[in-house]
Amino acid sequence: FVRTIVYVAVTVAAQFVLGMAVALLLNRKFPGRNLMRGLIFLPWTIPTLIVAVIWMWIMQPQYGVLNYILRSLGLISQNVNWLSSTKTAMASVIVAAVWRQLPFMMVMLLAGLQTVPQDLIEAAVIDGAGKGQVFANITLPSIMSVIKTVTLTAIIGNFQMFTLFYNMTAGGPVRATTTLTVYTYETAFMSYDLGKGAAIGVVWMIFLIGFGTLYNRRLSRTEFYG
Repeated sequence: FVRTIVYVAVTVAAQFVLGMAVALLLNRKFPGRNLMRGLIFLPWTIPTLIVAVIWMWIMQPQYGVLNYILRSLGLISQNVNWLSSTKTAMASVIVAAVWRQLPFMMVMLLAGLQTVPQDLIEAAVIDGAGKGQVFANITLPSIMSVIKTVTLTAIIGNFQMFTLFYNMTAGGPVRATTTLTVYTYETAFMSYDLGKGAAIGVVWMIFLIGFGTLYNRRLSRTEFYG
């Protein structure tokens, strides 16, 4: 359970920070903006299984692109087995998950940014507000409902993540990447304990439903009271 919480927290935080940064960039007008939007959205269109294969190839210890680049830059002296080390396996899956899901976060935040009243921003700038002040006092409050909705979606989606973990690491090494979804699968279909696997799944479902309900209730109260 702790590994699952850590994975979800780090992944969602990275998705939000990077998604917001890219959304702010793409919210500006510059040549090739539409092309860049399409390219950045591309990972979201790729099936998760294919994403796992792509990143397994990138992180392959002997011939992978990642080790080649790091060796060329002099950052490592020998190849790193990213997916077979307890120190790097979870981080490797997180990188793949962020790459896969970042476009969705970015598109939703970008849609929110485009609804921010420009007259408020212009008035704040005229009054001497800096970019940081405009972002903190106008932009963020204006898109807070979008942020809360997309964050909840990302949290639930990452709690349910199975394909990347099972195909990239199979829960290893030494169970370093065994999240609850992987553990449920192993219990039900590899240990043939369907009863225990079903029980874990039901408890997990109740937890997610409860979390989503409380989150939405909190969101509704915040929007009601402003």
